[in-house]
Amino acid sequence: MTSMLVVNPPSTCADASRLLIGDKESTGTTVSISTKTQPQNHEAFYSRVDSFRPGLWNVLEVSPLECARWGWHLLEKDVLQCVTCQEVVCAILPDPADREAYCKFLNLLKHRLRESHKEACGWRHNPSPEELMQTPCADTIEELRNMANSASTLSALNSALPHIDNTTLMNTLVREYHWFMLLNIFHEE
Repeated sequence: MTSMLVVNPPSTCADASRLLIGDKESTGTTVSISTKTQPQNHEAFYSRVDSFRPGLWNVLEVSPLECARWGWHLLEKDVLQCVTCQEVVCAILPDPADREAYCKFLNLLKHRLRESHKEACGWRHNPSPEELMQTPCADTIEELRNMANSASTLSALNSALPHIDNTTLMNTLVREYHWFMLLNIFHEE
């Protein structure tokens, strides 16, 4: 599939909006590139997730994992770009105090994650599997401890990350570990 890459990316959501509606003056120089849609590629998925740096994504109701699942990476603060078709989506929402407007634009953003790809873009109908968004299952007690230590380390960065409840996380991990062990027992029989 051939798509267009914006060499001079938008500097604001207003610029991104002009890109979406086709304002040729704001698009800068374009070059043709060929990019494949690879929804099953774990490395590419985590690379898209990694583009969401602290302080650059302010939409708490839509996770970077969900955006990456649909082929988006963070181009700049609150601006998404499809890695294949290069379409751009602005994710700046109104003030949450205006609940009606906020909910309306939040729903619109969620819709755009799926529908703003170009018609021929593979992400439009073929996102990465939901399993990529789930916490990996720990196979051993050591892996479980390592995950708990990582969660503790991340929770120490609480000003740069959303709240992490270690107790809930540990309960979830232990529950998943128990299910994993039970499934292994049943498979062995």
